[in-house]
Amino acid sequence: GASSSAVIYFWKGRTTRIGASLRVIPIFTVVYVTATKERISYMVYDILKLLHVLSFVFMSVPLFNLIIVNERSLLGTKFIFSVDRYMENLIAHGVRRCYVFQSTVFVTGVLLLIFGPLGIEALWRNWALLAKTIILFTMMTLLSYVHFRLQPKIEELLAGLNADSDVPEGLVDKLKPYRIRRKKLATF
Repeated sequence: GASSSAVIYFWKGRTTRIGASLRVIPIFTVVYVTATKERISYMVYDILKLLHVLSFVFMSVPLFNLIIVNERSLLGTKFIFSVDRYMENLIAHGVRRCYVFQSTVFVTGVLLLIFGPLGIEALWRNWALLAKTIILFTMMTLLSYVHFRLQPKIEELLAGLNADSDVPEGLVDKLKPYRIRRKKLATF
């Protein structure tokens, strides 16, 4: 195949003392690297696979949020400001990371198809890839629903509270339906 050459300069610095000052004397080593286009494309493909798998693993943020929600129920139904505020902050701030990881999974998946042996046509010809894509978009839709519809209602109920304020009567009953719905959607 066609090859391209790259020159890599390695810096080696040597210090010497001249009088009262230090002086760095640069020494360069030049290495010529020849790589074929095929080899570079394999390297790009492997990097895309690594990013795809890592993003998929880190996409588990909703699972950890579900664990948090389940652990909160072990403390009982009484509203504990510090615990509830901490839990809501973790859930609300984990959304951005989850969107980034989900988007990275989608983009790297499409690029893997384009640069890989299957081609982009496999997205609609291979039922497993199509199912994975549909599941990913379903997860993104559920995350969006929770983030843009349920979480603002929960935040609205908690907005005027701080550690020193009294808990309004009926707050737990008002929070309960939103938290139950969020928990059910997270278990999907």
